[in-house]
Amino acid sequence: MRIDGKISAGYAIVCNCGAAFAAERLGVAVECPSCGRTALGADIAVDYYLRGTQRRASAAGGPMLGRASS
Repeated sequence: MRIDGKISAGYAIVCNCGAAFAAERLGVAVECPSCGRTALGADIAVDYYLRGTQRRASAAGGPMLGRASS
């Protein structure tokens, strides 16, 4: 299960079973309404933000550690 993006209603989440659904906020656990699979909200949030950091680092041409920010 992963967060596909932020939307006005909260988060767009895609489950491993292929179902997509919206969650207003991430609780302790998030449950897929289609298959019933659960994932920890903190785990999928960390994955989402780390994937975003990796995209920004590759777009900037390298790792972001050690770079000055403006």
